[in-house]
Amino acid sequence: MQVQYGVHTIHSNNLYQIYTYVKIYDKDKNGNAAGMLLYAKTDEIVLPHNTYQMDGNVISVDTLDLK
Repeated sequence: MQVQYGVHTIHSNNLYQIYTYVKIYDKDKNGNAAGMLLYAKTDEIVLPHNTYQMDGNVISVDTLDLK
């Protein structure tokens, strides 16, 4: 995550990369393909946990505890 103008945001490059993979996989454009962007869990106070509907496909963002 990054901070812009005091707001925690997801790196847009990462989000658009998984979006591109999902759109390529969803050749029939029926919205059946979904993707997940995982970040390693850290000690940060704010952790990503969001789901987006992007052009008919679901993209989730979450953290994974690697301990």
